[in-house]
Amino acid sequence: MNRMKSRDERLSFATSVLILVLVLALITQFTMGTYLGRFQPHSFLLYIPTDMPGDTSGWCRDHHWGVHFFGDFQSVYCKSITRAPYEGPFPGSYFPAAYLLMMPLEVFGEHYWLMFASWTAFGVVLLVVSTHRLLQFTGRKGWVTCTALCLVCWPVVAALDRGNIQIYVVALILLGVARDENKRNFLSPVAMGIGAGFKGYPLIFSVVFIKRREWAKLATCWGTFGVLNLCSLFLMRGGVYNNIQTFLRQVRSFSGAGSGTFDDYSRNFLSGNSSLKALFISIEQLTVWNLSEVGKYGLANYRVIVLAVLVTVTMALIWLKLPYSRLLYLLATTPLLTIGLSAQYSLLLLLIPICVWCVDFQKEVTDMIGVYLLVAAAVVMAPISIPLSGVNFDPITGVAVFTSVSVGSLIRPLLLSLIIGSVVVEGIINLIRSAQSPGSMATETSLGGLSEIVMRAQRHLEMRNDASN
Repeated sequence: MNRMKSRDERLSFATSVLILVLVLALITQFTMGTYLGRFQPHSFLLYIPTDMPGDTSGWCRDHHWGVHFFGDFQSVYCKSITRAPYEGPFPGSYFPAAYLLMMPLEVFGEHYWLMFASWTAFGVVLLVVSTHRLLQFTGRKGWVTCTALCLVCWPVVAALDRGNIQIYVVALILLGVARDENKRNFLSPVAMGIGAGFKGYPLIFSVVFIKRREWAKLATCWGTFGVLNLCSLFLMRGGVYNNIQTFLRQVRSFSGAGSGTFDDYSRNFLSGNSSLKALFISIEQLTVWNLSEVGKYGLANYRVIVLAVLVTVTMALIWLKLPYSRLLYLLATTPLLTIGLSAQYSLLLLLIPICVWCVDFQKEVTDMIGVYLLVAAAVVMAPISIPLSGVNFDPITGVAVFTSVSVGSLIRPLLLSLIIGSVVVEGIINLIRSAQSPGSMATETSLGGLSEIVMRAQRHLEMRNDASN
């Protein structure tokens, strides 16, 4: 703990923490699913080998994926092949580029398992390559280390289990946030624009270009995002204008109330939700200490609370000078808290600041706050079992039973809020310390300018002497 001043030491510590949390959580997941007979999300995974084949809904081709369906992959793919993802009884909720990504998979024809295996393998490889580039490894050992780091991260497993596109999103954002001193290398903004094009909210990571004052890369990122989605709309049936209208209508519908909305999913998938909405819904169901009133107040003023979080984060990004890893912690946790539905695979965003922390050495000392943030992020990313949402409790007696309220839906949002609060407080303390010693800073500046003048004068005298000789 007194070391961790190098990339390898920090990476070894990060991997050890992730493995420890993962093993403890998986033991509980296995126990609950095998011996207590709990259904998902309390069981180990959605998929089990005994899943029987089953047909998909009528709006997709009549093929067999199994009862499991690899839900998110099957859903997006089936909407993609219709070329009208925002129409029908189950309209899509992703950005148009996500359906464009699925279109090349049609070359597999009816070989659905080969299709899904290829999709999964390419996503994992892309994530490992992105991590490898960010961590600046060389040699074979680096590839093994990066592969291990990705595979012991539970949100990766959750994304594979669902067939969710989040692996591609995070892999491309990792490429986007990697530091690149070459101002003409536009791989980073293009990768970030593509990754954000699938779900929209990852555009928040383009703040890194604003902080660096790389305006050309910022424009490239947003331009890639816009062009990619516009091209996707051109490839859909019904015309661009109609597709834009149906997409915006679906976004408004998904953000409202009722069946198939954020609010609906937040309540039905409470155990796996890490947002502030999940926190207030959980508290609303607690009758001890009159906590239900707190939950009701939070839900009634949810938009105001979310706005307050966004304003706080925005002010911190503008006024506080933060280490790069802290900046990314803010950018990763903000959408997880405020979107309303943060599933297990969504927590993969936290891998981004963890990787950056491993290579972010601004001080040759142990970064204890960084260690604390890493441990908090690892606990948040753990499976939804004990001591998170696998163990539920009676809201009145406190006796451990299986209810709709879970420990995870309470702990995760609180830990995410604590991460944001810690980063903001650390930035404020650093700002106060720098403001309390303006004289030393001014002295350093003046001395630096004076030394530069002296050096220029010496060079000028040397040139004159050479000319005279």
